Amino acid sequence: MTEAIQLVSAADSKFAPGLITALGSAVASASGRFDYHISVIDGGLTGNDWAQLESCLSRIGSLKGIPVSLARIPAAELSNSDMPMRRGSQLTYSRLSIPCFLKVPKLVYIDSDVLCLRGIEDFWTNSGHHILVAARDPLGMIRRDSFARRRLPSAKRGLPYFNAGIIGINCERWSMPENQRKIKELLPLADQFKYADQSLLNCAFHDEWHEIPDINNQVLSLRNCAGLDAVDPAANFHYVGARKPWLTSDSSAYRHPANLLFDKVHEWISGEAAPGRFVKEQSLADARGKMMLYRFLLRSRSREYAKVLESALQPEAVVDRLWMDWIARCGSESGAVRRA
Repeated sequence: MTEAIQLVSAADSKFAPGLITALGSAVASASGRFDYHISVIDGGLTGNDWAQLESCLSRIGSLKGIPVSLARIPAAELSNSDMPMRRGSQLTYSRLSIPCFLKVPKLVYIDSDVLCLRGIEDFWTNSGHHILVAARDPLGMIRRDSFARRRLPSAKRGLPYFNAGIIGINCERWSMPENQRKIKELLPLADQFKYADQSLLNCAFHDEWHEIPDINNQVLSLRNCAGLDAVDPAANFHYVGARKPWLTSDSSAYRHPANLLFDKVHEWISGEAAPGRFVKEQSLADARGKMMLYRFLLRSRSREYAKVLESALQPEAVVDRLWMDWIARCGSESGAVRRA
């Protein structure tokens, strides 16, 4: 019997395009060695959103030659009085409940603002005795979150800080009373952490997670965006921040190539034409100003802004390299594996 990956995400209707792209690209990047059982925590998806998601995943599963099942979990089933609100919703904190709710040995959780040109299987295959499998965040170390730093002994403050946009979870360990107690003790303090539940998890499990390479969750910071021309094309890109690519047709200078890449992948997955996208003139002017300023303050940062400007004005080479590599891998990898 083929092993099945338990993949979980969450979204409302506002995040439906991101959800479709995250899950669709994860399945499109699959190796073919696993079936995919996908559960979505529904925080307000419409009937059309759900029908489109089902259609896209079915089509891509057929293309890859792998079974893909899809289950809907109403967010209300996970809500309880202990969960804090964030921006008027408990959906942000739903990943804290899902490992106990699903009653599976392990799962992979993915945010609905991730583009998977690599896929999520490294989070599944690297699971072991650790509670979490994750990649390091650009924040780097726990001490960069002042509230989390104060919650930990001084010897622990220099430990790596992980990004929770994609995590592998050992549900059996997560559900142990002592680990549930760690989470529940921190929940009343959630709004004091720099990055909500992500920082909460870093504080709770600072020495109980397994680190895998950043390429598995390439957070689109300035530095990472400046390096898109040389990054391994088999990477997952995490669109952190409020300006998601499906919510606007303009881009900041440093996000422009990454947003164009999202547009191409989303169009391939959903069949919806990508919008005409442009770079904001003010963002270009700001990047030029910072490039000049950092020449005198921090040359490495000045070079990052120079790279950002180059890619923003001529994004085709960056986008086409990543796109062509991924589309070739999508169509060729899994069929031979599954047939064998």
